[in-house]
This record gives sequence, C-alpha cells and structure tokens, in this order.
Amino acid sequence: SISIKADLSRTKGDYVQGKNSFTSGLLAEDFSEIENHYVGPTPPDKDHQYELTVYALDHSLNLKNGFYLNEFLKEVNQHKIDQTSINLIGRKI
Repeated sequence: SISIKADLSRTKGDYVQGKNSFTSGLLAEDFSEIENHYVGPTPPDKDHQYELTVYALDHSLNLKNGFYLNEFLKEVNQHKIDQTSINLIGRKI
C-alpha cells in the first residue's frame, strides 16, 4: 500500500504533476505555479458532483511535469490492472 500525505501537491516534492482545469492557451502570462498542481474541487457557482478514480498499474507512468489529461489516460490505459471510483460533492463556499 502507498501512503499519500495531506496537501502533498503543495510541497515542492520530487514527483510529476499534470495540468489542471485552470489551464488555458489563451492566457498570456505564465501561471505554471497554479496550473501545474492539484487544486481540488472548486465549484464555480453551486455544489458540483466530482468523480475520483484511483488506478492500479503494472508499471510507473512515463510522464513529464505539465502533462495533459489525454496523455495521462493514454499511459494509464497501457498499464491499468484495475480501477475504482467514488463520487464526491464539491461544496460551493
């Protein structure tokens, strides 16, 4: 089993993180400190339902920092043994 510490993505650890949904090619400025880290559910207007999926893989993924979701899913589909999902409610604060 693997243990993941709370707020892990906020640390400057030696692990790979992909782009989040704040990414936009329309932005003129560099927002990599925001868009290259996990942010968590952030409903824009009301409570939203989110799906969290955990994958069991037979191999480490070959991804570089700043990867996109489609790159992640392609790699996962090549190495997936099993997966499980849970639906969560993100509350508008």
